[in-house]
Amino acid sequence: MIAPDQRHLAPLSHAQSWLQHLPLRWGRNVGIIGLAISTASLLLTLLSSGTVSPSLVTSHLATSAAFAFLSGLVGLLACFGLRKPFRRSPTEAVGRITPRFVTGAAVLTGALLLIEFLFQWREGHRLALSGNAAEDAGYCVGFVGSAALLGFLVSLVSKWGLRRAIKRDGTSPGLEHRESLISPVAGELATTPGPGPISVLPARRSINFIAQHWRGENSLAWSYWGVAVVGYALALGAITGVGLLFSTDKGFDPGPIFWLRLATWSIVFVVLFWQVVGTWRSATHHAACRTAANLGTGWATAAKIMLVLGVVRTLADFAQGGALQLAETYDMAFRGDPRMPAYSLRVMRNGTEIEVSGGFKFGLTADFERVVSASPQIRVVHLTSGGGRLGEAAKLGKAISRRGLLTYVPTHCESACTLAFAAGRERWLHRSGKLGFHGPAFPGTTTADLEAAASAWKTQYRTAGFAQSFVDRALAVPSAEIWYPTMPELTAARAVTSIADGSEFAASGYETRAAVELFAKNLAKNIPAFGAMQARLPQDFQRIAGTYYDGYMNGLSETELIAALREQLIQVIQVNKARADDAVLIGFAKVALDRYVALGQRNPSLCYRYVTGVGGPVNISNEVPQASIQRELALGEQAIATSAPRPPIDPQILETLMNRVQAILAKRFTAEKLGIFQLPSVPPVLHADYCNITAAMYQEILALPPAEAALILRSFETQ
Repeated sequence: MIAPDQRHLAPLSHAQSWLQHLPLRWGRNVGIIGLAISTASLLLTLLSSGTVSPSLVTSHLATSAAFAFLSGLVGLLACFGLRKPFRRSPTEAVGRITPRFVTGAAVLTGALLLIEFLFQWREGHRLALSGNAAEDAGYCVGFVGSAALLGFLVSLVSKWGLRRAIKRDGTSPGLEHRESLISPVAGELATTPGPGPISVLPARRSINFIAQHWRGENSLAWSYWGVAVVGYALALGAITGVGLLFSTDKGFDPGPIFWLRLATWSIVFVVLFWQVVGTWRSATHHAACRTAANLGTGWATAAKIMLVLGVVRTLADFAQGGALQLAETYDMAFRGDPRMPAYSLRVMRNGTEIEVSGGFKFGLTADFERVVSASPQIRVVHLTSGGGRLGEAAKLGKAISRRGLLTYVPTHCESACTLAFAAGRERWLHRSGKLGFHGPAFPGTTTADLEAAASAWKTQYRTAGFAQSFVDRALAVPSAEIWYPTMPELTAARAVTSIADGSEFAASGYETRAAVELFAKNLAKNIPAFGAMQARLPQDFQRIAGTYYDGYMNGLSETELIAALREQLIQVIQVNKARADDAVLIGFAKVALDRYVALGQRNPSLCYRYVTGVGGPVNISNEVPQASIQRELALGEQAIATSAPRPPIDPQILETLMNRVQAILAKRFTAEKLGIFQLPSVPPVLHADYCNITAAMYQEILALPPAEAALILRSFETQ
């Protein structure tokens, strides 16, 4: 016997309609309740804090959807369990509702526990680990028991609903009586007389394809397979159109990106809802026809299961990707990217250099373009940043490249910052600076998307001239880690074209909005002599810190700043050296002797200027070992720390000691050479002799007993 076509279905009884819509009804009801609770919670949060983050809204909506979906699953399981008793009598099914709902809830939670055991998704506790047996048992029993209790409570409401439906039908006929009315040939199918014939009118079929599917008027095969292809094509076309609508030629702009992603997911969910509802209804009608013909309903059941799995997959994809991307893009577009540090711009060196510091976030390049347009003489871009948005870094890089600017990193430049650095016509790195590299990252992004972003990143590095092997290694580093190549690695890979010693560009690398207090703090922390000065000579310290800050803000180079600091520090130390302990004076003399010897051999004229002070202060920081500079700073700290009133020097004792030193020098040098100290101006040809004799004098002084040597040295400081 041929099953009747589903287009000739008679209206269902209230009891049958109750069973058919049981899963959707419970999913809908729980979803409405969850949405109401979520809305109330969000309103309370808004009233208390004044703001609600998109991630919180997404979390509430996802939770409501999850509960609605799980409730629908419980209803679906109960519906399958009630079909057999329903065929005999809806009244008999009333007594089976409670065990079916309890069983459905228990089976569902058992499946969740099995999934948890397989994937171990709980961070705080993992099932089936040694020593967790008691906790596992309690957790499983409590989880399943709670779900069973909820199923029991739900069954009470469902019993009331079924009894109400039976009462509206006015009787409790067997399901087969209604099924005998499915088509005009139903008399051949009936096995038990019904309560009375119901006239059958041909169903009004819509000519609208979308409405046809929505009402379930199509065959199950077409609804499941054909409409899936059509729905995919419709969604793809709509998304493409939306993409064109929100496209922009401005480069990185999170506003259109957010609206595009929101529209894309909205289209996906609308099309998915239309597909699922229509296919579900078609499967329900298909099952009714098969049941009326005493045939199996396996295909309809399988279709519904696949629909459920498809919805679960889509919701999971949204929760793991779409929701995170929407929340992040919303923050970028409308909240100023709050998790990213603020950026700052500072024009230096009479408008020839600009410093970019802080996070690379939307708006940086636009502000950079405005500043550079107002200062067209800018030639160098200083970069001090821990990174930020790749799109903004790429935009900034294009602006730098288009103007042919140099890039310079004084302290550090990591992640996306290196993309802007690579765009420089010349790429300078301070000798103590560092570049940090790793792969891209963005919340909710798939591995394929990250690989595409990394590929684009590699292309920009390679265009800048970076070595391929270096680029591959740099972007292979996970986003949670960072790789700092050595200076030889950077130069060998052509990532850096020149090394700066601090004299080429304005000093930079501090926070642009830093106050003088920050500079004072760094001075006291990094240079012990200034730390001692802050404690014992606070007024002098504040004066020098203010000078340092002013020089930095006015665009002095690092070398110029160090020279200015050194000059002022030496002035303070000189005032206190004569009052310092003997050991401090002897230490200064040893440092001076080492420098006289080294400079006399390397550059006698520089040594002469350093000894005499002719021509003003001399910066020898690049001519002497770093250890010598550190030793001098440490002695300066001791000079300030031990400064105290000292007894006056006895002139006769001093004269006796100096005569002894001069007598030894007379044995080592001729009278003619010693006479250069009497000349009003020493010619360059004699600078080496002047430096050598000075070094010899310090050698002889240091050969005296410490107290006598300190007395002579103290007299030098008081002259």
